[in-house]
Amino acid sequence: MRSTKSGSLRAVGVALLLSAGAFAAAPASAFLVTVDAFMVKKNGAELFFDPFGTSGSVNPAPTYSTTPPNPASYSVFSSGLVPESNGKAVLDPTTNGGASATANGLPVRSVVVRLLTNDDPANTLGLKNSGMTFATGALFDIPSSFEPDVSSSFFLRFRERSGNTNLRDLQLGVFSSGLGTPMIRYRVQDFTDASVDTIAETPFLVPSGADQIELWLEKNTANNNRVVANFQFWANGSELGTSSTPLDGSADLFLRSGVVQPDFGASIGVVPLPPSALLMLAGLGALVAGARRRPRRG
Repeated sequence: MRSTKSGSLRAVGVALLLSAGAFAAAPASAFLVTVDAFMVKKNGAELFFDPFGTSGSVNPAPTYSTTPPNPASYSVFSSGLVPESNGKAVLDPTTNGGASATANGLPVRSVVVRLLTNDDPANTLGLKNSGMTFATGALFDIPSSFEPDVSSSFFLRFRERSGNTNLRDLQLGVFSSGLGTPMIRYRVQDFTDASVDTIAETPFLVPSGADQIELWLEKNTANNNRVVANFQFWANGSELGTSSTPLDGSADLFLRSGVVQPDFGASIGVVPLPPSALLMLAGLGALVAGARRRPRRG
């Protein structure tokens, strides 16, 4: 005959497991980011523009060259496709984010769409470190919400690369820690130094009526590699205000590589163990403890 204590432990374990199942059945909120347009300018002229007006996925990208080398396309970092829907690219790091990490080692799940501008800096399609100006911009819909209690962000970048290795990037985005007011932040990630340094930031305070934010990174002088950042809110398809808002400070490109490629994306921090998993572990522990207390049969 089993002891009353053992039976009680089993009952507690079963109750905890059932509770965990009930919690797990509740749908988790999703951090969705939609992008209305992505563009690259070179020497003051449009080099690339994607209005995301097709159906299916973002690949292949619209071509911006009809002569060799092959027209640029996108490289997508994600655990699934990045769809285009209603004239928008849909980034869903909650569901489709690939496992990655920031330069200082914080784990995140990310969806990133990188434009494969030519890897040869000497080629006319490349973004070179001298003798030219260039910029990249993206128009994001303002998310309906950010994830509570976990970091989340959407962003635009210039990324320095060597082959398939990310070396360093200049990143402008909207970052939420899950607590308090999100921030519009311009920062540098250096994967060689394992460092993330903020250049400038300002609170993400959305004006009344605004439904989009446009982010820009700009190398405005041909004879140096300084990049500045600015943003502008939009409402109902039009810019709010007469000019964009610059962030104080700037940073240099081409410190780790002569190859720079622009990208845009969204990320979410690795979520702490949810209450349902904690309940399940507690339930399993109670069942194990109950099994160990069974008297042996002679």
